[in-house]
Amino acid sequence: MWDQHPLTAVARYPAALRLLHWLVVLLVALQLTLALINAIYYERTPGLAEAAVQAHISVGVLLFGLMLLRLGVRLTRPVPPLPEGMGRAKRRLAHATHAALYVILVALPVTGWLKLAALGYPASVFGILPLPVFEFMPDVARRARNAHELLALALGGLLVLHVGAALFHKRLAGAAVLPRMGIGQTP
Repeated sequence: MWDQHPLTAVARYPAALRLLHWLVVLLVALQLTLALINAIYYERTPGLAEAAVQAHISVGVLLFGLMLLRLGVRLTRPVPPLPEGMGRAKRRLAHATHAALYVILVALPVTGWLKLAALGYPASVFGILPLPVFEFMPDVARRARNAHELLALALGGLLVLHVGAALFHKRLAGAAVLPRMGIGQTP
C-alpha cells in the first residue's frame, strides 16, 4: 500500500499531497501549542486555558478531516519511490513509520473527542457545529484520555524519527528526499 503507486513513477509527491502534508504539519504544531497553553494556564488563567481547549478541539476535527482526505489522495495518486540503495529493513521502517503517522493522526482526534463525549463536555467545531456527547462514562473518558496522551507521545517520537530520517538521507546518504515534499529542486 505504501510503495510506489502502480500508475507511474514520479519525482515529487503530487501537489495535493504536498499541500496536505504541510497543512498537517502546521496544524500539528498548532495543536501542540494549544495543548501547552492549556497545561500552563489551566489554574492561573482558566479563560485562556478554556479558549485553548476549544481551539484544540476544533483544530483536531479539522485535522481528522484533512487526514482522511490525505489518505484518499495518497491511495489514488502516484508517489515517488524510496531512495535507491535503501536496504530492506530501512524500507520497511520507512513504510511502517508513514503508516503509523497516518493511523496516529486519525486516532488522536477520535480519542480526544471520545474523552470529551464520555465526560458530557459540551464541545463544538469553531463554535458552529456541536459535537455529540454521551451520558457520563468516567471509565471510558479515562481510557480515552490515556490513549490520547500515549498517541501524542508516540506521534512525537515518530516525528523525530521521520524528520531525522529525512535529514539523514539529505546529509549523510546524499539522497534527494526533501524535494519530493517540495523543499528544494528535484534532481
